[in-house]
Amino acid sequence: MTIASQSLAVGGTYSITITGGTSFGRTNVSQFQLTILKPSIVLSASSLNYPFQAVGSTSSGTNVTLINNGAGPFNFTSIATPTSFTQTNNCPSALAVNSSCSLNVAFGPVAYGQASGGLSIQDNVDGLFYSVALGGVGVDFSVSTSPAAATVVRGNSAGFIVSVSPLGGPYAKSVAFSCSGLPAGAACAFSSQAVLPDSSGSAVNLTITTDQKVVLPGTYLITVLGGSSATHTSQIQVTVTKNKSN
Repeated sequence: MTIASQSLAVGGTYSITITGGTSFGRTNVSQFQLTILKPSIVLSASSLNYPFQAVGSTSSGTNVTLINNGAGPFNFTSIATPTSFTQTNNCPSALAVNSSCSLNVAFGPVAYGQASGGLSIQDNVDGLFYSVALGGVGVDFSVSTSPAAATVVRGNSAGFIVSVSPLGGPYAKSVAFSCSGLPAGAACAFSSQAVLPDSSGSAVNLTITTDQKVVLPGTYLITVLGGSSATHTSQIQVTVTKNKSN
């Protein structure tokens, strides 16, 4: 007699009863215990930590190798990561004994600050659960302008200071400036078209010029944009007035 276990057989110890009967009505019973060994996974890392990563960008991936050194196939029910972390893998639905597969984990923060959680690997057939602790810090920046409003006689210009401040940690990516909402005949110019906020932040001068013959008098809401992996804005109000001669 041969007893074979399928890949989805749950590991554990079972009491097996064998019953034999004769044509004379005699029955013999024999019992024994059968132990089905469970798979066992070894992970190449117990934790992964990522340095400062800009919101809106994704880090390079880190590989984690899984090795099944147990006595049966590991049946993957799920492989999951928390928010801000992603994973890809080449693991089959069932990982055979003495086989391995790899996961590639990356960090793409959705907000600045500390992010943490766990990469979870589950086999519901045998009730097995493995995890790798994940941690990373998301960084971002803010854009502010001063003053918040200005009045200019058309044909003249108005000056502002645009400040960029890091959030969550050093922001080591370039932030480029632009304007939107300008009326016809107006233009904006920055003393530097881009800055690197890093740890201490940075500031540039913004000059808004108005054409004496084109810009219509009125109040305009102008948006100053700072673009990097993410885009942040600040708004200024510019009121254009006539002079006595126009």
